Amino acid sequence: MKEAFLGEDVKTRLLLSGVRELSEYGARDFSLRRAAESAGVSCAAPYRYFKGKEEYVAEIISYLASKWELMANEISKAYKGSPRELLAELAAANIRFWLSNKNLRTALIMSGEENSIVKPSVFDSRIAKEIALYLATLGISDEEVEKRVTAVRAMLIGYVTLIGSGELPNNPETFLDIKHRTLSFL
Repeated sequence: MKEAFLGEDVKTRLLLSGVRELSEYGARDFSLRRAAESAGVSCAAPYRYFKGKEEYVAEIISYLASKWELMANEISKAYKGSPRELLAELAAANIRFWLSNKNLRTALIMSGEENSIVKPSVFDSRIAKEIALYLATLGISDEEVEKRVTAVRAMLIGYVTLIGSGELPNNPETFLDIKHRTLSFL
């Protein structure tokens, strides 16, 4: 297939192939050439859309974050006026997002890599913000809010890891537990 016929779709194909590349090789061994080949485009194509590897990876992370943000916005609309239920649903949806996109989990742990461009909370900043807003209405101190947000973030990462490895079942009971545990931190 020739690139001329792909039009604007080339960038999206590069982003999706980049996600797979990150999953297989991580940020350090990320190859623009392999990603381009996987997208079915020439090895020069990524340079038409990205200045280099770092910008390409940053765009991939931004793309993934935008997908999560769209989902979080829909949940927020559905639970408007019910902050506790909203937080429980956001936590469960965050885990489902990671589990349904196995190849994206690299981004979850990439923040620990040296020279990483990924912020540790890029995918859970929405949850952190919602928790902080809710706890502020209860008069909880900033220090305590920070502790509770960190606890929820750690719990989410733990559940993703345990469900993803098969140590915990991926079933409705587990997600009910996730919601209850989220609420226990509030």
